[in-house]
Amino acid sequence: MAWVNWQIINLTKEQGGLGVKNFRIANKTLLAKWIWRYTKQKQSLRRNIVQQKTMATADIILPVEDNSTQGRSLWRNVTKLVPEIHSLFTFKIRNGRGASIAQMIRDGRWCGNFRHQLNANEQMEWDLLCRDIGLVPTLVYRDDEVDFTANYSNKLCYDTLAGNVPECCFSKFLWKNYIPPKVNFLLWAIFHNSLPTRVMLSHRRVELDSTDFPLCNNALESADHLLLHCSYSFKLWDYFIKSLIISWPMSGKVLQLFEAWECNVLAGRCMEHFALCRYMECLE
Repeated sequence: MAWVNWQIINLTKEQGGLGVKNFRIANKTLLAKWIWRYTKQKQSLRRNIVQQKTMATADIILPVEDNSTQGRSLWRNVTKLVPEIHSLFTFKIRNGRGASIAQMIRDGRWCGNFRHQLNANEQMEWDLLCRDIGLVPTLVYRDDEVDFTANYSNKLCYDTLAGNVPECCFSKFLWKNYIPPKVNFLLWAIFHNSLPTRVMLSHRRVELDSTDFPLCNNALESADHLLLHCSYSFKLWDYFIKSLIISWPMSGKVLQLFEAWECNVLAGRCMEHFALCRYMECLE
């Protein structure tokens, strides 16, 4: 039985996941590295091989015309990634030969090479397209190139392909070095409502004799009841809170408890002990 969506597990710990890499995105990241190598390492053997396979000249920035059925499927998969990582690089048009647009610029204007004479509607659409494209690039006697961001790396490419996911509200409470891993993982499961309590098992259509907590038999067995509201748990909380000589109302949910405890006014060693108290219950 899957308790947490695999896409959540693939998120970073700051985003609420476990930091497990998505192998599909990782594979795309490694393929995208070929684009970087092709455009930056112009004297490399792999660039010459790709040019021979695609029958591309040295002027072509990035060969994408690959219609052969033999020996070119890998490069087709590489070039398919261009729309997905376009934010990481820009095409710099200088002499225009590398981008196959030199023949489309005449006297500083876009000039389309059409097979028939355009009618009024087609001419209007072409004029609107030229307007949307913007300024015509000024061609100079330098090679065209692909300019990647200065800090380009596999990690940056992976994060771009994975998408921008904001940090979750509970990540700051987890994965601390002074907290045992089993406590971190237990809290992570609780925050994702994936702890296999009787309530959650019943919610997932598992047949049970009862959903009550067997130790007290007066409430449903939920994560919040296990750690906060059960009489046995409450005695433990009461012991820790009284040892700090403070009065503290119990929150309704575990996450609310962690958020509320961030607002305490203690200082020094009391502050340190107070911060550890919320993890001690999970350890017990």
